Amino acid sequence: MPDSPPPPKPLDALPGPRGWPLLGNLPQLGQGRMHQVLERWVHEHGPLYRLRFVNKPVMVIADIELCRRVLRERPENFGRFPAFHRIISDMGLTSLFSSEGETWRRQRRVFMRALNIHQMAPFMPRLDAITARLQGLWVRAAGAGQPVAVLDDIMRYTLDVTTRFAFGYDANALETHEDPIQKHLSRILPQVSRRARIPVPYWRWFKLKADRQLDADLAGVRGYIEGLIAEARARIAADPALAERPTNLIEALLATRDEDGSVFSDHDIFSNALGTLVAGEDTTAMTLAWMMYFLAQNPGAQERLHAEAMQGGAERPYLDAVMSETFRLKPVAPVFFLHANVDVELGGYAVPAGTDLVLVTRPAANDTAEFPGEPGFHPERWLSPQPSYITRAPLAFGHGPRLCPGRNLAQLEIRAVATMLAREFRISLPDQRPVEEYFAFTMAPKELRLRFDRRN
Repeated sequence: MPDSPPPPKPLDALPGPRGWPLLGNLPQLGQGRMHQVLERWVHEHGPLYRLRFVNKPVMVIADIELCRRVLRERPENFGRFPAFHRIISDMGLTSLFSSEGETWRRQRRVFMRALNIHQMAPFMPRLDAITARLQGLWVRAAGAGQPVAVLDDIMRYTLDVTTRFAFGYDANALETHEDPIQKHLSRILPQVSRRARIPVPYWRWFKLKADRQLDADLAGVRGYIEGLIAEARARIAADPALAERPTNLIEALLATRDEDGSVFSDHDIFSNALGTLVAGEDTTAMTLAWMMYFLAQNPGAQERLHAEAMQGGAERPYLDAVMSETFRLKPVAPVFFLHANVDVELGGYAVPAGTDLVLVTRPAANDTAEFPGEPGFHPERWLSPQPSYITRAPLAFGHGPRLCPGRNLAQLEIRAVATMLAREFRISLPDQRPVEEYFAFTMAPKELRLRFDRRN
């Protein structure tokens, strides 16, 4: 008879870093560099290790196949950190991006209706117009000869695209620099990240300056979005055909009725609209900024992109390779925080229901055994016919049932900006100082400034 497999080992058998008394490993994670600390521990302890957050055991997984399995088995076997749900609930929010179970399924159906690829074609002229605004901004910067804080520009660009596509509203934050919610949005995710590191939710009993600022930011965004909801409701009342053929996300949410006749409440619509703004603005902008950072250091890659863009046509294989290489080296979501809903075995270890999980995805994407070829930024590695590692590509948009519903729009934005950039400009770093990574639920380049020179 074949030998039976060994029984799974307990979590206590995992290696891991020594923590602090009472608080465990939480104080060691640091502000803005949590992902780097977790990645360093992967190199020290291996792709599976344990942590302790206060009195709770946490399993860290950097094995990419196990990461894919966990993401694939959501939402039945795994969900988000309960602490994350508490933080979001305290903020009065529950959206597609934070909900679980049947609530998530119901909301996702509406999102997929509003964000499917067939809805993209009519939007392309508007996307081109917003991209032309960004080009004009950079033409003026090139003429002035001054370095540009590009992340600020790209954040306003993605805000303009998201509000136009999802809400039918032209914010024009690029040209006015006076958008009513940009400053609020830029502060919300860092505060969620800050609260996630605090073991006791003190803000339920008293509030510090940062908590009062968060309340003000949420109130500012709420007023803005409620105005958009009122306008969409008025449009549907004036043209009932919009209920059957909604032209944006808010109209789709207002028009949706489930089989039992239930509708989305205004609170549901507000929460999902805010989730769309935050997710759509941050992740796409960070990816574009990191891509530009790499291109600024690689004139040869810029010239190859330029030649491809000038050829025209829909196919952009080198641009796709640049995107894949950016996702590999600088994933904007390098860490996923999840939770085991049921008893499960992972990597030979028994994981009880209720165990928190942290997925750390970048170490596998930087493994030279998995991704051979030149080290560092080398888009050409993605151009060989069906490279063997293509199925192990970074989890830029998640994986499994929770695959990002806005990925089609995000990729269109990235391609639009990268094509415009390649046609019109050469970019460079004004100095050779390395740009630091800063993590607050997304991984941003800190103080990235670039110089623009026009090609003509």
